[in-house]
Amino acid sequence: MKNRILFIEKTPDYSDVMRYYLENNYYIAFSPSNNDALHKIEKDEKIRLIIYDNDPPALDGLAFLKTIRKNHYTIPFILLSDNLNIKSDVEIIKNTLFLNKPFQIEALIQVIEGLIPKTAINEKRKYPRISMNRNIVISDKKSGKKIEGSIENISIGGMRILLRDFIESFDDHEMEFQLGDLKLKLDKSRIVHKTKSDDNKISIGIEFVDLNDNILSVIENFIREVIMNAIITKKE
Repeated sequence: MKNRILFIEKTPDYSDVMRYYLENNYYIAFSPSNNDALHKIEKDEKIRLIIYDNDPPALDGLAFLKTIRKNHYTIPFILLSDNLNIKSDVEIIKNTLFLNKPFQIEALIQVIEGLIPKTAINEKRKYPRISMNRNIVISDKKSGKKIEGSIENISIGGMRILLRDFIESFDDHEMEFQLGDLKLKLDKSRIVHKTKSDDNKISIGIEFVDLNDNILSVIENFIREVIMNAIITKKE
């Protein structure tokens, strides 16, 4: 089943364009009002992204965003607006991105394809691999050992990290990966390759093992938040 994008705008201008470019991989749901959009969110659990074309006074994207976050909906949210005065108010809200109008459609498509997968959640190899250079702390709950390093990339199926100290094995260990205030806890993971860098650090490839739907959902949300934080940081 295609992942669903809810597009809120007074007239279906952008959403029609998005349907043309993305219809093979996504389902675009159009909402002409805040009430209709809220109804769709309450009734459809498969909405993976909300895009809001802010067009005051007919539509108030910031107010709608605050409403759904107050109601505990954490769906990634992109606000399209030419009002730069609300940018900071939008982006302090978790899992939210401000995109200044006018913009290139290709830029919005690239953001969409980075935030949500093109295929079903269980097809882990189809998910994007996100490159980054961020500090990470790994805790082995079995031994109590903590190791600091940096994360090089992450996908739904695993990650590559650069460590100062060597880890022999993750097999059958409960591991916690902490990236800033983001935490990912896994019952099973394993090392699939390791190489030593020129500065004697060790690059390790980690595969996430026995992923059920609940763990996949946690990892997917983790990746989305990493992407959203990276996009916001890059734009500042």
